[in-house]
Amino acid sequence: MTEDDQMMTAVLNCRRVDLYADRPELNEDQRRHLDRMKARRGQGEPLQYILGTAAFMGLEFAVDPRVLIPRPETELLCEAALDVLRSVSGQVKEICDLGTGSGNIAVSLAVQDTAVRVTAVDISADALDLARANAEHHQAAGRIGFVHGDMVEFLNTACRSGQMFAMIISNPPYVPTGDLPNLPPDVRREPAVALDGGTDGTDYLRAIISASENALIPGGRLLMEIGDGQAAALSDYWHSRPGWTHIHFINDYTGTARIASGERHPH
Repeated sequence: MTEDDQMMTAVLNCRRVDLYADRPELNEDQRRHLDRMKARRGQGEPLQYILGTAAFMGLEFAVDPRVLIPRPETELLCEAALDVLRSVSGQVKEICDLGTGSGNIAVSLAVQDTAVRVTAVDISADALDLARANAEHHQAAGRIGFVHGDMVEFLNTACRSGQMFAMIISNPPYVPTGDLPNLPPDVRREPAVALDGGTDGTDYLRAIISASENALIPGGRLLMEIGDGQAAALSDYWHSRPGWTHIHFINDYTGTARIASGERHPH
């Protein structure tokens, strides 16, 4: 579906097929609405912010400038998590979603697996407000707890208090700081705090690996989305840390290593 089609279906509140089967005429208010949407898009605003929604894992999520827009690549992260969760049955599965944003990962996992209990952490209170709304919309709010705070500080606090997780999952900021000005104009409209991963983009990735060591149960899994070309350096760092096993990477649709996965040693 083209961007124009997506805007038309939003204005008309119809399906794509309706645009071709019996294309309705726009009234004056609808025409003005469509013109405003096109003007916003022409100024570089992301289409998903204009529409107010983004599709993810077969669900619709409300999105706006408070949160990063869910990407298809992150569905690979969720699929990898679900593969792990399917191998564990008959028990409550405590998961921590670091940098939850719109809540797309937390909500998708809770919808797909009713034995999941998610703690969703974000440094942005505004993002958490939207994540809560998305959880309520998909009737998953009862199995998701929302925590306002820094993701690494949360893990450190959790392990000191004895809180442990079967899985830690994250799509953290991983864009190198120097690359931010070169991102496409619409991506630069998304929250910088959700993009900026430090000098080489791996600041949060390394910090999460370190902090997860004491926050995962034996045999627990850490899954993260990573940036282009970061797998080798991250693999070296991860293998240098004690207590990890089964460290591997999953490629995205272009053959680029996109998902990093490691298991806390079971002993």
